[in-house]
Amino acid sequence: MTAATTAAISTTAATATATAPTPAELRSAELERHLVQDPGRFRVLTGDRPTGPLHLGHYFGTLNNRVRLQNL
Repeated sequence: MTAATTAAISTTAATATATAPTPAELRSAELERHLVQDPGRFRVLTGDRPTGPLHLGHYFGTLNNRVRLQNL
C-alpha cells in the first residue's frame, strides 16, 4: 500500500469518526483499494484540451491527481 493510499484511508477513517461517510466517500475509498490491487484494469480518459501553456491552475485542477494515480 502506498503512502498516498494510506493517507487517504486515514483521512477517510478520521472523517468517519466525526461523521458518517457519504456514499461518494465510500465509493472513492473502494476505488482506491481496487486501484492499488489491479492498476492495469483502469484507464483515465480526460478529454482535456488546454488552449495555452500549462500553469498552476492545471496542476491543482487535474495534473496533481493524475500523477498521484500514475504512481500507485
